[in-house]
Amino acid sequence: MVAAGVPLPVVKQILNHASIQTTMRYAHTMREQEISAVEALANFD
Repeated sequence: MVAAGVPLPVVKQILNHASIQTTMRYAHTMREQEISAVEALANFD
């Protein structure tokens, strides 16, 4: 859902997580992938 652009609070609610931190823990990998993609684009020659 995060990869599709669904806001974290909405994902939290759908997954019935008690805290946003739990949702962020699972979304963290996706964020790292986004950062890597932007860095790769910046280094593209």
